[in-house]
Amino acid sequence: MTKDFQKILNAAKYPEMTIKFINFTRNQKRYLAVVEVKMMNQSRKYNVEFNLENNKMVGRKNVKFSDFNITPPKKMGGMIVVKDDLDLTFSLSTKI
Repeated sequence: MTKDFQKILNAAKYPEMTIKFINFTRNQKRYLAVVEVKMMNQSRKYNVEFNLENNKMVGRKNVKFSDFNITPPKKMGGMIVVKDDLDLTFSLSTKI
């Protein structure tokens, strides 16, 4: 993580981010998962769709900092504002 991102997540106090797969199912060529993301003692569950890409199962989910009660930072007196978006990408190796 970059220093700015570590600062946003208060990494000194909360050094870990946990990702837990609650459920994983296959529906024809699609894979669906319930994924629990825990940051800064805040936990949220998301439905994530996975696809096979180059022998990997790849899922993407856009979450918000505000989901975890995190206020995106501002720099230079508010001239630079970080969006409330956090893009998560999950990549799982597979054996086919």
